[in-house]
Amino acid sequence: MKTKKLISLLSASILAVSAIPMGASAEFVMGDVNQDGVFNNLDMDILSEYYFNIDDYTEEDDAFFAKYADADNDGYVDFDDFELITKMYTDLDAEAQIGDVNHDGYVDCVDATMIMVYYADLSTDHYDDYTEEEHANFKMYGNVCEDENGFVDAADATAILAYYAGNATDFIMTPGE
Repeated sequence: MKTKKLISLLSASILAVSAIPMGASAEFVMGDVNQDGVFNNLDMDILSEYYFNIDDYTEEDDAFFAKYADADNDGYVDFDDFELITKMYTDLDAEAQIGDVNHDGYVDCVDATMIMVYYADLSTDHYDDYTEEEHANFKMYGNVCEDENGFVDAADATAILAYYAGNATDFIMTPGE
């Protein structure tokens, strides 16, 4: 019963921390044109639609897409940007860091949530819901507390939330500044 209470408490904490407004200084994820915090296939579909039908879009649309998907900073979105964005998210071995289980370049509440879902699934015998590659990813990048057995659990999610909460408040000025 204590495990269920801990999971509920941690889930509530994750939701509370993820609701913290990030302010104007928050960074965005390159390529995240739907602004949901991650770059994924949906963003790639939107970018492809834009790229192949560029004449159907306004100058305001062009400025928006340049802001979120101009990876080479040349002022417009073209095939070079697609290549750079794709490379950003597929060339993980040199860039990936512990805690970044979704490999978006940030250790944040999304990673903590993914770890909690993974932990809850394993705790309820849903091991087979994940591929071996996904299990390996969670063990490699989600084991932030460095459990010697490679277990990924609520402690890892809590550590990520603590890290994220510290980084999320970095832009807040302290009294006297």
